[in-house]
Amino acid sequence: MKKTIKVALTLALVLVLTFTFASCTVYIVKGCVENTWTNGVRCRYEYLQGERKYFVTVKSGEIVDLTVKVTTESGKLGLRVELPDRQADYQGSDVGNNEFVVYLLNPGVYTITVNGQKHKGSYEFSWKTVSK
Repeated sequence: MKKTIKVALTLALVLVLTFTFASCTVYIVKGCVENTWTNGVRCRYEYLQGERKYFVTVKSGEIVDLTVKVTTESGKLGLRVELPDRQADYQGSDVGNNEFVVYLLNPGVYTITVNGQKHKGSYEFSWKTVSK
């Protein structure tokens, strides 16, 4: 009986560690408070290392304003906004403390990739359709 419990606990520990390390291959974030809503996301954290991705859909005939706000206390935060198989609409490797708008003009599902390099701070994205 004790041997069965030890085996079960060992397997459970292996599974937990496997999933923990698998999830860390994309990004590591500490002290994160993230708020999401229908047309945006806000994330503040003590530490971000690696990539996080968000998606925005633009319908045919629409123009969407993507407002970006970044606060940097330390480290670097890179940002890329793109449609698959196209040149990036925006790309920056060290956004710093900045606020700007990226106009999404083509239909499709845009990928917003945030790349933290020992970054402490926050980012916020919000989008709205300005033309149909």
